[in-house]
Amino acid sequence: MERSGYLGIDVIGGKLTEVNVTSPTGLVEIDELSGDCLKAKVIDFAAARAGFARPGRGRYVIARPMEEKNELSESALALDRELRRFEDLADQAARMKLNSEKGLERATEALTRAAESQERIQCHVQRLVAAMGVAREKQESDARALMARAEEIANRRKEFAEVLQRMAALGKMAKEVQDALQAGSVDLTAVQDRMQRIADEAGGILQAAQEKEMEDVARQAEVLQKQVLSARNKVSLLAGKPKN
Repeated sequence: MERSGYLGIDVIGGKLTEVNVTSPTGLVEIDELSGDCLKAKVIDFAAARAGFARPGRGRYVIARPMEEKNELSESALALDRELRRFEDLADQAARMKLNSEKGLERATEALTRAAESQERIQCHVQRLVAAMGVAREKQESDARALMARAEEIANRRKEFAEVLQRMAALGKMAKEVQDALQAGSVDLTAVQDRMQRIADEAGGILQAAQEKEMEDVARQAEVLQKQVLSARNKVSLLAGKPKN
């Protein structure tokens, strides 16, 4: 069981007939003859179908939902698989007995396969390095785009701040006019002129906000302009003067 890493069972008619712990399905012999590690592939395949994954050579864990594959992840996985295959081949070569001609042939074959695996490892490393270069270029490109977006946001915040500052000053002027009317004994003509200036400034803010696509500010400026013009008309009636 230590050599195979798992056991095999035979089931006939829904009943267990055999438990094989020495060479389930003959994988031990297949590995020794081929120099490959078929049992690891079988276990990994079965685990993947069951929704499990094994990071490196650690324990199996529940796999995350499949993500879109890319060259970087594919090359890293390919290198990991080849490294595990090389480790298994090296282990096989170290375990084989050298007390017979057949044993020597198997050991030589394992060494040959390990050498071939090592060459593939070098290719996978080169592929991974190239993929990392592409990923770095993509990251740098995304970073530049992000910086440009940050500058755009900063400029936009500045534009909003300038328009909102004008709105705040306009609100202060409207409050002063309101206080003057409530106090009484005020020159209504001067009040009307001042209210007209407030309405004109609100119109200017409205136009600027519309040009800069500031919907909320434009809506506030439009409401304020209408309210001030309506109030000015009422003041004009109180003053006994026709509406300009």
